[in-house]
Amino acid sequence: MDRIWFTADGRLHLLLDGGRQFATRDWETWTPAVEPVPDRPTAAAFGRLEDGSPMIRAATPSGRTYAGGAQVYVSSDEGRTWENLTEWHGESLLGARVRDIAPDPGADGRIAVATETGIWLSHDAGRTWIGLNEGLPNLPVRALVELPENGGHLRVAVRAGDTTELMEWVPGQRAGWLPARGPDPRLALRASLSAMLGTAVTAAAAVGDFAYAGAEDGRLLSTPDNGASWRAFPAEGSMVEEFWIDAEDPRVALAALRPAGEGRGRILRTLNGGVWWDDLSANLPAAPVYGLAADRETGVIYAATGEGLFWTVSDLRAPSPPSPWLALEGLPAGAAVRDAALDRASVRLFAAVDGYGIWVAPAPHRALRPAPVHTADFGMRPAAPGALLSVFGANARQAAAGGQPAAVLSAESGETQLQIPFDLSGDTLQLALDAGTGPLRFDLPLRPAAPAVLTDRDGAPMLIEADTGMPLDAANPGRPGMVIQILATGLGRVTPDWPAGLPAPLEAPPIVRVPVRVLLGGVDLEVLSATLAPGYIGYYLVEARLPEFIDSGLAALVVDAAGNASPPAGIHLDQ
Repeated sequence: MDRIWFTADGRLHLLLDGGRQFATRDWETWTPAVEPVPDRPTAAAFGRLEDGSPMIRAATPSGRTYAGGAQVYVSSDEGRTWENLTEWHGESLLGARVRDIAPDPGADGRIAVATETGIWLSHDAGRTWIGLNEGLPNLPVRALVELPENGGHLRVAVRAGDTTELMEWVPGQRAGWLPARGPDPRLALRASLSAMLGTAVTAAAAVGDFAYAGAEDGRLLSTPDNGASWRAFPAEGSMVEEFWIDAEDPRVALAALRPAGEGRGRILRTLNGGVWWDDLSANLPAAPVYGLAADRETGVIYAATGEGLFWTVSDLRAPSPPSPWLALEGLPAGAAVRDAALDRASVRLFAAVDGYGIWVAPAPHRALRPAPVHTADFGMRPAAPGALLSVFGANARQAAAGGQPAAVLSAESGETQLQIPFDLSGDTLQLALDAGTGPLRFDLPLRPAAPAVLTDRDGAPMLIEADTGMPLDAANPGRPGMVIQILATGLGRVTPDWPAGLPAPLEAPPIVRVPVRVLLGGVDLEVLSATLAPGYIGYYLVEARLPEFIDSGLAALVVDAAGNASPPAGIHLDQ
């Protein structure tokens, strides 16, 4: 963020580093705006504070003076004494250094602050803060480091001067991007290989003992034995921007190359561990290629470029000629895409759009080869009686599971959601779909239970305070002795028997048959009940009591049914 300021009509304006301007009046919705930027900054540099760095200061008509550096301060006596408004356990509640401060001249006590993590607003002179970042993703993202699946956070590498630093969006935090702990693993790998090779490495990737590195002089380097030996392939006039490696067979890899000057990027493929690379660039636009994602099963490749996101279907198992690239629609027109990534099931495609943030959509290549995943979190795990499944890439009119009719709950936009019957048994489930493109067959492992905690579109687990019905998150954390409700799927059969596709009754919902445990940080909680969720189809409601003594912060919560554990869900706690 370059500047923030209030206008006379009460709107808060934001000028991004790239020159785009947005405004908000309701503190929820940002819309593009065109407004003259004030001639003088609303907050001018003034003195030095904390670590000796410049302090930003802004005075208000009410007599308050705000200042910002690593923290935000307020003074009511023209700067003779200061009160820290944002320090919490030695860190700033706002996550990073202040870049601009804007008091609202039309509302005493209202102040906006721009930091390196986003925009923050206080209506009470800095006593409490809310984030204005949802709906305004604007960090200069350079790479997708970790995707929000299996209990993980969305982590990205953000431009910070000549390097990058990690930021994360914690599911349930809802306040905005926060600095992530630990170093950027991409930079750490490059530094390690640079020291090993004795030359600057511009890009690197590794799976097991196999590693690829792009040398500053344009060579493509690879090692199958953790650096004991190296192969080199020349790529004069280019530098490697990024690698993609097949996790199951690291001899298969892709490299994104950028020219030494301006011009067209290229994409190279190797099927033999870097002995030979062939060019797949075909009709890609004359723009840099920044990032790659691929799915070896289908042969699809996604290319993040300076002119958008493109995809093609090639062969990642055997030599083949390059195939034409198609532009993906739905992203901001003309915006560069800095990186792309597929989740583990290859059903969701993530894109880092320069100046706009992170976008996610169903992966279009699933129309070529549909795939079933768990509806709760799009994870790939065994099926269970009564489980909710989503089949990406198919619109099914009818479905059968184990020879019995399965309840089709919805079928649109290339995704079918269904519930399999409760009375299935055995070790394997045969799932059959009657789709518009023809019949589909899947063989899935079947277990008595395959639990998962339900997550919302933000990736936040569906955890609820039982007494109030309020969701548990950073603003409403779990407290000692609190009874919490967990919405889950995949807990298996119930008593009395219940038909698939029918909402559970509001009174006396069927009870889960298998033993259910809830673990917080590996310690068992008292489980009060485990039933179908009243009024819902395929959801289960587990009630558990938090212990009397807990540590504040984010903890891992796991639901275990019949010895099968769910991926961990993050729960916010406070003493």
